[in-house]
Amino acid sequence: MTRLFRKLQQLDRQIFVGINGRLHRSFLNFWLYHFTHLGGAWFTILSSLLIWLAAPQPWSRVGLQSCVALAISHLPVALVKKTYPRLRPYLTLPGTNTFRNPLTDHSFPSGHTTAIFSVTVPFMA
Repeated sequence: MTRLFRKLQQLDRQIFVGINGRLHRSFLNFWLYHFTHLGGAWFTILSSLLIWLAAPQPWSRVGLQSCVALAISHLPVALVKKTYPRLRPYLTLPGTNTFRNPLTDHSFPSGHTTAIFSVTVPFMA
């Protein structure tokens, strides 16, 4: 099992280095830097609250569901991040390209991905 884990880590590292080194372009850097913040706390909380409080039915109910899903989804993410702390790649891999002000919390699981997924799922039902 340890050997499989090491192979998966090596594959993960190779994929990261390949993407990080080859796809660093000023156009992508600008847009992806701003795009990633759509999964951040400020945007997901405020947009869900705004839809809940200001939109007419049935969108208001969906906004409330998004707020609840966001709150509930944060619990397992926080637990896993505390239980299995994984440093961000720029802290462990030399020469990693980063955006300005890189995140410093643990990198797995992705809080941004979990937040945006939990906020959008109620809109799909």
